[in-house]
Amino acid sequence: MTGQAKKSPRPGQASKKFGRAHCNHYQEMESLLLWISPLEEQRKHQKIASKRLPNTGCWFLDTKTFRTWHDEDQGPSLLGCYGIPGAGKSIISSLVIDHLSAKSTGENVCVAFAYCDYGNQEQQSMRNMIGGPFKQVITASNNVTEEIINPLLKINKDRKNLELNDAFEPLLKVLKSFKKTYVCIDALDECSEKHRKEIICYINQLSTLSFTDSTAVPVKIFFTGRPHIKNTSIHIHPLRPQGHYP
Repeated sequence: MTGQAKKSPRPGQASKKFGRAHCNHYQEMESLLLWISPLEEQRKHQKIASKRLPNTGCWFLDTKTFRTWHDEDQGPSLLGCYGIPGAGKSIISSLVIDHLSAKSTGENVCVAFAYCDYGNQEQQSMRNMIGGPFKQVITASNNVTEEIINPLLKINKDRKNLELNDAFEPLLKVLKSFKKTYVCIDALDECSEKHRKEIICYINQLSTLSFTDSTAVPVKIFFTGRPHIKNTSIHIHPLRPQGHYP
């Protein structure tokens, strides 16, 4: 599937897969995934990627900043890309997602992503913005066990919302089933300031896994936003408005 992000499984596909992971009822697994996050990020991605003209933004993939982040396991885990409105940040995000997915074909590598949207603040909760990639990581893994699923099922039955602390440990366990994981978050600035700080804190914890836990797999984080968030990452690459690319 060269040049395209991996498609999220249809409900039936996901339930069959997790049925093999010792989930007793297919419908129960589908409900669990919906509870983790109702966002359908794949649809957003396909809509944005369909607007990308051939070769648009390919220069970005050739920058030393991006290559260092992508190629070197011991290189920077966080890569922030900022630009003014109209600079093409979402187009670049879709390009990065497709590029990573194409490069990961046949490899035990996961590519998860989320698109923030200021016009839909109701869905820009921490649960959804972290839950979206979390759901993608779960559906991409072939090693989701009862140890991971059962605690989530219990939480789902005991209370309504998934909290960050609930997701962290199961997420770590699923991430360890991959050789490497990429998480891409577009338009981070469009989340509320409160949620943005929480997301940054959360993804910083993920990005340091390779250095704090010898059994963890590398987690690479890519995000975009307007210039005022540029201090949230050590590794930053600016974008010029569309039509002014070098």
